[in-house]
Amino acid sequence: MPIDKYQVRLLSIAEEDFTEIISFNAADNPTAADAIANKKGFTFFI
Repeated sequence: MPIDKYQVRLLSIAEEDFTEIISFNAADNPTAADAIANKKGFTFFI
């Protein structure tokens, strides 16, 4: 299993913003929202 290149830690306010961005994108383009949420090379810690 490859190791992610970046680890991103989100503060609670940033988590809310990130969730809103993904939700907004998903309403218009679910594939793009999924691609952002599952970006290869990144691990998101919330």
